[in-house]
Amino acid sequence: LRAGEYYIPPRQTPLQILRLLEEGEVILHPVTLPEGLRSSEVAGILAAGGWIDPAIFLNLIRDREFIRTFGLNQESLEGYLFPDTYLIPWGMSAGDIAGMMRARLDEIFDEGMRGRIEELGLTFHETLTLASIIQAETRLPDELPLVSAVYHNRLRRGMRLEADPTVAY
Repeated sequence: LRAGEYYIPPRQTPLQILRLLEEGEVILHPVTLPEGLRSSEVAGILAAGGWIDPAIFLNLIRDREFIRTFGLNQESLEGYLFPDTYLIPWGMSAGDIAGMMRARLDEIFDEGMRGRIEELGLTFHETLTLASIIQAETRLPDELPLVSAVYHNRLRRGMRLEADPTVAY
């Protein structure tokens, strides 16, 4: 039997309820984590919904041993937790939520995108950092390609980015 939150229709027999619990189809709740948030803001949204303790979540995503389980050698999962709408069952741990967000990033950054990163001469980490800076520079989707082009041109010429969002970090 799988622990969790279930919808049990009215007038179910004990056997029907047992089968429902055996199937393990727990109720999944949508949780939207928008683009451009820092890890502390993600923790705040998850905590406000009662999903996690924000201190535990933040400590976990800065735990080097936990980070290494994803094959990363970083100081934090900041930037590696993909913004999306997730379906989360009650009782999911902070580690499982972080793992789900990290796995989603790997789904999005497919081999084609990774090949493009290599063409640009950037590491995966540099790409995520640059994407975060671009995202913070403008919230208008139409402006993202222009801002990206400006920063890529500066990098190609060996110039400083001189990006205002970097001051926040």
